[in-house]
Amino acid sequence: MDDKHILARARRGELDAFEELVRRYEKRVYVIALRSSGNPEDAADITQEVFLRAWRSIENFRGDSGFSTWLFRITMNICVDHARHRQDHSCVSPPFSWLDGAGGRMFPLCSKILRRAMRARASRDFTVPSLISRISAISE
Repeated sequence: MDDKHILARARRGELDAFEELVRRYEKRVYVIALRSSGNPEDAADITQEVFLRAWRSIENFRGDSGFSTWLFRITMNICVDHARHRQDHSCVSPPFSWLDGAGGRMFPLCSKILRRAMRARASRDFTVPSLISRISAISE
């Protein structure tokens, strides 16, 4: 099946179709992220963010360009953001203790997503499809 048919199904919210797009493009996205970041762990994080952002905005994809062009543009934007963030925060990130304080009460959905993502990462169940299904479960 070609990308257009799979994309149409994914735009209707079919998770299986989006997972097929992830399978088709995740290696290429990862390679771009690895070349940009120079770090396999950062490249994996960037790859996950790319597909999460694509899933959240797939309904807005107009089709003026191919899906891969759109996806690779998202990839490059996130790589640039990552490089900027790394420059701005060259020290180690602070612990997530703010989740238990006012931040956790003020932003409960954000806190919940971050906690689940952190637990998933700790259990090595941190794949794009698992994140998408976890986020979908939260919003339902």
